[in-house]
Amino acid sequence: MLCIKYIALLTCFATIFLSCTPKNLTGMENKMDYLLETENGEITGDVNSTRIIDEINRIANEDINPTEDYGFIILTPKENLNGIQYIQMAKNVGSNEYTVEIRIIDNGNFSHYQYLTNSKEDVTSIFLDFANSKKLPDFEEWVDVSGQYR
Repeated sequence: MLCIKYIALLTCFATIFLSCTPKNLTGMENKMDYLLETENGEITGDVNSTRIIDEINRIANEDINPTEDYGFIILTPKENLNGIQYIQMAKNVGSNEYTVEIRIIDNGNFSHYQYLTNSKEDVTSIFLDFANSKKLPDFEEWVDVSGQYR
């Protein structure tokens, strides 16, 4: 009888352990309600944190040739998310600097913000905060460049 209880207890622990995949441990959902695009087109399949990180790393490790297309990533909510149209990033030609931009639509008008950083970790944090928590960065260090797009 003790053996049966032991097996039942092990089965219970195994079920709990197997359900604790990394997505459950971190609180992230496996699939997000976003479109992910790169210079190679729309990413098919699940848009998840791992895929976003992989694309940012790929772009960060590219040598950018000013006469060729360069890497970029665009994350677009599939549904209205407080007016956010998209967040995008590209590595700047000839440097290790990244340009991150966010466009927000409000009552038919848009605001376009830009942030420059040398930190791939900053870029990754901005994208994952947005994708996982729908959290926007503090715009204190961002520049409103809306006029360049009107």
